Amino acid sequence: MIRVLMPSIVDPELQVGGAWTMTRALVRLLREGPLGAEVEIVSNPHRSRAGHLLQQWSAIGQSFVSNLPAKILFSQTRRMRLDVERFLHEGNFDLVVLNGCDLLWLLQYLPNKPKCLLVAHNIEHQLFAAQSRWHVRRAWPAARWLSTEYERLRHFEMEGLSRVGTVLFLSSADAQYVLSQFPALQSITIPPCFDDPSAPRPIGTTGTDTLHIGMLANFDWWPNRQGIHWFLQDVLPDLSPQVRIHLFGNGSGRAAPSDHRVEAHGHMPRAQDAFARCNFMICPILSGGGVCVKLAEALYHAVPVLATRFAARGLTLDPHPAIVLIDDANDWVRFINQQGRELARQKVPAEISAQFKMETHTGKLSDFIREAIG
Repeated sequence: MIRVLMPSIVDPELQVGGAWTMTRALVRLLREGPLGAEVEIVSNPHRSRAGHLLQQWSAIGQSFVSNLPAKILFSQTRRMRLDVERFLHEGNFDLVVLNGCDLLWLLQYLPNKPKCLLVAHNIEHQLFAAQSRWHVRRAWPAARWLSTEYERLRHFEMEGLSRVGTVLFLSSADAQYVLSQFPALQSITIPPCFDDPSAPRPIGTTGTDTLHIGMLANFDWWPNRQGIHWFLQDVLPDLSPQVRIHLFGNGSGRAAPSDHRVEAHGHMPRAQDAFARCNFMICPILSGGGVCVKLAEALYHAVPVLATRFAARGLTLDPHPAIVLIDDANDWVRFINQQGRELARQKVPAEISAQFKMETHTGKLSDFIREAIG
């Protein structure tokens, strides 16, 4: 049996966002696919909102006297290093899976064997640049520090990518960017994938019915906050009175305005329950990194989607009437008011949904890992 040690940026037992969803899927691919691997997960303890903020400020302060960028200092803990070293000393592992580029700092503590595989949820310096552009308009005095941090993070991450040698990408766009600079990397691209059963959803509406539109997201994650703010400010005011917006996920109560057309449902343990209440889903994502996991999840469940082109970044999608990609707010308004009911009658074809099924990728991933570890 292949034994895998997985230091992880997130605890997969928690259910709060895309990184957690993909981590759970990856663990299942390793354990239940042809590899039948034994997976030992090491993660930092979950922090409260206050604890998370305190750690952020601590990392920023440390960055002024450290050669590491603040984003790496945030994830670097003595507890994780000691746990990883203890597991490697006590166990005979065939593979170390670094679950996130934030953990490239662990490379200096890993022996030459076992083989190391990095899971690149995002290219962190690109994500940091996008976040900086969003924040700098409100915090321009920090512009110089943000620029310096970006350069330090880019250098750290690219140096780590060149050293790790084997990478699993979630985004084809991220893979193309990294491989253009390090063509010798062993790599594989696996999109977000799922295996839970689909649930029935309302299909189609008449001209007098209420049109129910949903957004499933972790609204504590800044690209989702940015996206829903844009939608509520620039799109919602001009929509038909027959449109209702449903927000599902962590932080949805804080994201929802005091508008009778918008209802926040909070955390949904089962994504199917959110899809079952909506005619179609929206992904108004304007910036960020990696892939939009909730867009992939909607398509897996054959739910039609209205999204920005950026939300579809890194996913290979054939054109289909059930997938509408629009960027301009006025075009969103026009489409929802005039063609929203037609979108509600669409269904994502099986060949598109199949791209996001676990069984589509189990054999490919198993072959890749067996080849990587020899």
